[in-house]
Amino acid sequence: MQGLQIRQSYNHEDTFESYKNITDYYSEKSDKVNALNYAIEVYKLAKDLGGITYLVAALEQLIVLGEIQYAQEYAEAVKEQKSLRLANRSKYAEAKYNLSRVERERKLAEREKERAEANETLSQLAVLFIFIIAIVLILYTNSRNKKNAIAKEFETEQRISRTLHDEVANEVFYMMNNIQREDVHQNELLDTLED
Repeated sequence: MQGLQIRQSYNHEDTFESYKNITDYYSEKSDKVNALNYAIEVYKLAKDLGGITYLVAALEQLIVLGEIQYAQEYAEAVKEQKSLRLANRSKYAEAKYNLSRVERERKLAEREKERAEANETLSQLAVLFIFIIAIVLILYTNSRNKKNAIAKEFETEQRISRTLHDEVANEVFYMMNNIQREDVHQNELLDTLED
């Protein structure tokens, strides 16, 4: 009773438990009159609080005390409590499903982002690879062209030097023959030498 007085001064909801405990106490003591009086208080308080769980507990106590007229209301309250629990489970399942769907969509978006980044990296590597190959080909072509130019220059110089050697050698031979002949004039020899 002291607990009930303390709870009444603080919180209306907590008095429900006190009334319920007092009802159980008098019920165990076989004092049906006091137990029924407190059970009715529990019932009124449950109606005031408006919670289905409170109402089911209060009606259960009244039925245990032999108040059968509350059986129909108890059955309806239990049915309503079950439907509320089912609705809460459905809401929880729906919230959980939506959360998992959102999580899946987020993971899918992350994978798409990673895939796009990988494709971008792959594209950059391909461009870099093509650029390197182009530079190598340009350097190779330039090197080959220089070698070909040097080879042609060398070939041209060889041809010129052979031609020059052959012509100069022929002219020197001709002059030597002319010098060996004694009828060559000095002016003619100088002209030939000059040519």
